[in-house]
Amino acid sequence: MHIVRTYNVDETVFEVDAGFERTYVVNLTARTCQFGQFKAFKYPCSHVIAAALSIRRNYRQYIDDVFKTSNLVKAYSFPWEPIGNEQAIPPNAGPVVIPDKNMLRAKGRPKSTRIRNEMDEVETITSRKLCGLCKQHGHNRRSCPNRGNNA
Repeated sequence: MHIVRTYNVDETVFEVDAGFERTYVVNLTARTCQFGQFKAFKYPCSHVIAAALSIRRNYRQYIDDVFKTSNLVKAYSFPWEPIGNEQAIPPNAGPVVIPDKNMLRAKGRPKSTRIRNEMDEVETITSRKLCGLCKQHGHNRRSCPNRGNNA
């Protein structure tokens, strides 16, 4: 549910309130929206559609030609030649790419690059688990020194 406020009808500039304290400026003439999806993907976002419908314009006119069915049909209209078996594929005459061994990831969990501060110390103290038997910090039920006494 978007609330559309018109600022300039001649230049089709709108402010679209998308809820959750998020407001975006949409300019239909310049084909821009502050959300960024309209410019990046050439496909109208919900803010552009709401702005177009508020002035009774067809939002489909803002869809780029790349996404139209006629262009998709043209892209796949050329005949495809069957390859046959693997011996029919010509060898690659381009450059051979060899990966750098030093750039490979090491085995195991990656080392954290997070910079810890005093808040993390408090967090680790409060988040430590207690022993299930004696309710003490520093060990678990399996390694509890009082295990023989309580079991």
